[in-house]
Amino acid sequence: MRYVRGVRGHERYPRADEAQVTAEVMGNEVDAIYDVGVAGIHRLMHHRERLTQGKVIVCCEGMEGALPSAVGGFSCSNNVAVVNIGGELD
Repeated sequence: MRYVRGVRGHERYPRADEAQVTAEVMGNEVDAIYDVGVAGIHRLMHHRERLTQGKVIVCCEGMEGALPSAVGGFSCSNNVAVVNIGGELD
């Protein structure tokens, strides 16, 4: 199964890395996409083809849920939102 990981902002990388390692340990291929978000929607749209190729998309971002909502608008994949409140790393 192919997973695509989308992450906005460097403070979300530890959560996204954890999701990626978990998917890889379970034998899945992961395509990591960095610095995508709705504030720069053009960066997200640049990766549209890669996002639509994934069976599961893991979006790591803040509480508002904007990134998984935007990704879900053009992808038929399973979309998982990993919430990271206020950029905290714990």
